[in-house]
Amino acid sequence: MKIFVSGAAGFIGSAVSAELVKRGHKVLGMAIDDNEVNIVRKTGAIPVQGDLFKGGEWCNIIAEADKVISLTQPTKMGDVITRDNVESYSRKHTEAVTNLIKAASDGNARQVIVTNHTECFGNRDGKWVESDAAAHDPVGFCRPLAGSFEAIERTAEDAGLSLVNLYPAPVYGDGGWFPMVVDEMIKGKMKMVSPGTNYMNLIHIDDVAALYSLVVEKVEGSDVFILSDDRPVKQIDMISHLADLLDVDVPEMVSVAEFEKLYGWLTAECLSCNTRVSSLKAIQTLGHKPIIRSYEQGFAYTLKLMGVEPRRKAA
Repeated sequence: MKIFVSGAAGFIGSAVSAELVKRGHKVLGMAIDDNEVNIVRKTGAIPVQGDLFKGGEWCNIIAEADKVISLTQPTKMGDVITRDNVESYSRKHTEAVTNLIKAASDGNARQVIVTNHTECFGNRDGKWVESDAAAHDPVGFCRPLAGSFEAIERTAEDAGLSLVNLYPAPVYGDGGWFPMVVDEMIKGKMKMVSPGTNYMNLIHIDDVAALYSLVVEKVEGSDVFILSDDRPVKQIDMISHLADLLDVDVPEMVSVAEFEKLYGWLTAECLSCNTRVSSLKAIQTLGHKPIIRSYEQGFAYTLKLMGVEPRRKAA
């Protein structure tokens, strides 16, 4: 199949593109600038330079695609999002994804796969969430998605395209947030939100890439899938395990208010959220066999990929 991927130069986008190419698909990877073009090219995908907020040749190229994957994110590292500008980020994200869907509707595409995040389910006090996609209460970095859901669903329906909503848990690997956390811990600069007893879910980038590919290959209609390692872990246990692997002190705990002053309100909300999610539906429906079955296995594996030899063996 021909697959058009927006956000193809990102941490998740590049891994998904590379996996799709490995499986024999022709991937058209959208890139904003020359640097992103080089990243996309290294995955084996065909770079398509363009901007979702502008017309251009990408609007003609997307017409060739059988399916479209949106890995467009509402924020990027370094963005300073405040209570005053969060709504503008929401409008911008909605516009980007709806522009993508509208352009796809003029071509061969029959399905669009949109990336959300498990933080879209909000703080559930540790209760399990399986595929409850109707109950959005975005927190943390998903705050800017708040106004997007209905607009995106309506646009896909008007365009006559099937819509698959994917909700990955925080994705870790040799890229994204994980190397930053490791660096902060080694330097002794990282702080943790007290009391650290909130549940979090994770998923390794290798499993994410495989699951996106399985959705492309096996799902034809509209659907919803949560993607996680199905191993909810309390924040304190997860960070303590990483500290043990690095042979460093467990980061100091600070109050939510103090953490917000240091890292911002979105990060504070994100890291104090208490939700457990299940990817059982994705595993059963797609026939996925997890590659990295636990964060314990994944942390040690990822550290080695980063050239950081774990100083202690994982339990």
